[in-house]
Amino acid sequence: MCCQGHGRMCCQGHGRICCQGHGRMCCQGHGRMCCQGHGRMCCQGHGRICCQGHGRIMCCQGYGGMCCQGHGRLCCVTVRDILLAQPSNH
Repeated sequence: MCCQGHGRMCCQGHGRICCQGHGRMCCQGHGRMCCQGHGRMCCQGHGRICCQGHGRIMCCQGYGGMCCQGHGRLCCVTVRDILLAQPSNH
């Protein structure tokens, strides 16, 4: 379908979603999500999550990926990364 308005792109083909708004991209393929907001990216693939925030907006890749909350924090970490970062129990 066609996107209407300024800065909107047209997604072509099946299963593609149109992101609405300025600077938003078109997600291509099945199971991909559109991130909303300025400069936010499209998550590609299954099980990926869109992180929302200022200047640090990335896509979580793979299963079990989590979004970090707060300013200046990077996305993404996996559950395994979190467990490895925990101090060892004595």
